[in-house]
Amino acid sequence: MNFLRSLLLLFLLLSTISSFSQKKNKTIKIIVLNEKNVPFQHVTVQLFLAKNSNSVQTVKTDNKGIAIFTQPTPGTYFFNAKAVGYETYKTNIIKSPFVLNSLTIRILPTSQLLKEVIIEGNKP
Repeated sequence: MNFLRSLLLLFLLLSTISSFSQKKNKTIKIIVLNEKNVPFQHVTVQLFLAKNSNSVQTVKTDNKGIAIFTQPTPGTYFFNAKAVGYETYKTNIIKSPFVLNSLTIRILPTSQLLKEVIIEGNKP
């Protein structure tokens, strides 16, 4: 009985140590606001590698206008935010590991108007 208790204690101690040694993934929170400074949901936010513009991660904002990205490997990156009817927003180039915990992006409606559509049909 004493042996089992000692074995259990050793197991618990080792599992606690291993959980502390696991590296936590650092994240950066992107907050997207519209032209009225209201959180903007369903915006596509992408993280690109600066040297070749390859997409690294893509996340849609939630109902609070937040997209959470995990820290990429060290390098230079930029974020891109886009939504239908709004201008695409591109951040300045930033280095990873990121110093900031969050970044706020404000996107504006496009000033381009759609052309008129005429629908014609014949009765069968």
